[in-house]
Amino acid sequence: MNDSIQLTPAQKQELANFHASLTRDETVYLDPSDPLHLGVIQIANEASGRTAAKYPYLFAVINSGAPYTGKQLDIATMVDAGETEEGKATATVWLTSEGDNLISGGTTFVIGPAQTEILAFGDNAGVSAGFLTNPTLSQNSVTVDGEPTIDILHLAYVMDPKGITRFTAYANSIVMTTGAGDQATIAAPIISHDEHENIEIAVGRTQGQPINDNADYIYVEPEDEGASPYLISPFVGQWVLNGTPDLTKLSAADLVTYVVVQSNDKKAEHLTRATEFTTDEKMLAAFSSERNILKWDFPFDGSGSGDKGYRDTNSIVYKPGSLTSEQRSYFFFSMTIQFEEGDPVTYNVCSKNSPETPSINCKTIDNLMYYWHCAAAGTQVTLEDGTEALIESLDTSSRVKTGIDGLESLAVYATVKGSHQSTSSQAGCQGIYQLQAENSKSVTASGCHIIFMEDMSCRMISDIAVDEVVMTDSGPSKVTQNDPIDHSGMFYGLVLGSKEERAREDFPVNMARFYAGGILTGDHHAMQYHCSKCYKDLDYMLPRIQQDMKTDYTSAAAAVRY
Repeated sequence: MNDSIQLTPAQKQELANFHASLTRDETVYLDPSDPLHLGVIQIANEASGRTAAKYPYLFAVINSGAPYTGKQLDIATMVDAGETEEGKATATVWLTSEGDNLISGGTTFVIGPAQTEILAFGDNAGVSAGFLTNPTLSQNSVTVDGEPTIDILHLAYVMDPKGITRFTAYANSIVMTTGAGDQATIAAPIISHDEHENIEIAVGRTQGQPINDNADYIYVEPEDEGASPYLISPFVGQWVLNGTPDLTKLSAADLVTYVVVQSNDKKAEHLTRATEFTTDEKMLAAFSSERNILKWDFPFDGSGSGDKGYRDTNSIVYKPGSLTSEQRSYFFFSMTIQFEEGDPVTYNVCSKNSPETPSINCKTIDNLMYYWHCAAAGTQVTLEDGTEALIESLDTSSRVKTGIDGLESLAVYATVKGSHQSTSSQAGCQGIYQLQAENSKSVTASGCHIIFMEDMSCRMISDIAVDEVVMTDSGPSKVTQNDPIDHSGMFYGLVLGSKEERAREDFPVNMARFYAGGILTGDHHAMQYHCSKCYKDLDYMLPRIQQDMKTDYTSAAAAVRY
């Protein structure tokens, strides 16, 4: 990671020439055996401080010159570019990788029209993550000074656990606008519960099932639609512009939106608009204007507002996502607006993904959370009074036993559910495990489900070995079996703690727990926290990766910015 960029004029010209050779807004794979591709890969590494000493495996792959020949797994998109309120150049690129990812790194350049000037630069790294945000850094940016256009070039690599490495490039260009006085107000989606950290949206719920009634938005379907629910988001707001928009020139091609689901199983999903439900006609009909005020209305009309699901909602519907191990999700909407006078301008709305300052034509909102699910239907959960109930029967009136001193029980704040299919050949977060303890306690759960060990440390169920000791409702017990299994069915999870309980000083932040099948397990927030934390824990990760990739992983973990 390097906070200042020192490239020669020849290297800057090489980047500009390479940018000119690429198709705009398209992710392409690079071949290190191609001298042109090799040159820009080396420049990106130099600018980002990636050296052979820090990344020996990566440099060995580069030196081998072997191209990636698999299917397209990576999608780069520009979510912001332009100038900040201070007049400095900025750009942000998101890289979504649907493969099984171990290490990633990206470098974003903003190139001025003179082609030998880098107006802004930023790098970032990721470990065991399918989503990489790569903004330029404010301390590396310079004043735009009336430049008519700027070019954005993003270079990245993604390495999977077997060492297969993919090098990507992405290019875009924008016409600069002053944007002075532009203002955006977003009415939806927003956080409506002050205890939320993300905008919580319940999807895939069906009539007659317990529903997370604490979510900010709830969409209920008339019947279960299977493993992967359609994602839905309301989107309502307005933008005060410097000119009068001409919506007669607006087309569906000018409106681009998607949701990225970042998972704890080292993957991410890039989910575009489900055009069969949110049609081009619906997209255009949502926009209106009054003088210089641009408005759009994809309203929330789910539970409590008409109970509409994905088939008939006027919110935006996205393609189905598995949500099996969702860490968080990100919203993006881009609109290119023509004016009665002057050049068109692109305005973006996207989820927060870094602390860097966005451009004047970009509005950030909170991240989304659609929720994951963990324990299989039929799992018995121990209630406050010691009796048991099926996890699928619990709702926000339930209280569960925790075994925590002073908080022996906690309210069920939210219930989440989803369908999951897996085979015995699928391991890790993608698998479904059946863990049995020596004292006959047993739980069936998805691979990211958190189990409390004898010392009250947290461990994903997929990482627990036979003869290790887990905590149960009758005390510590040795694991006699823990294998991925063939399974298909509904899975459920819990979020624990009422608003009042969560405000207490002794509330077990990221450690709330309950007994599932008699085995002490973590709630949703515990799973979200500990699954993310373990990938940055070198003591946890290094024994689990190839020997020749350990140095690379250590260096990438140290280079993670956000």
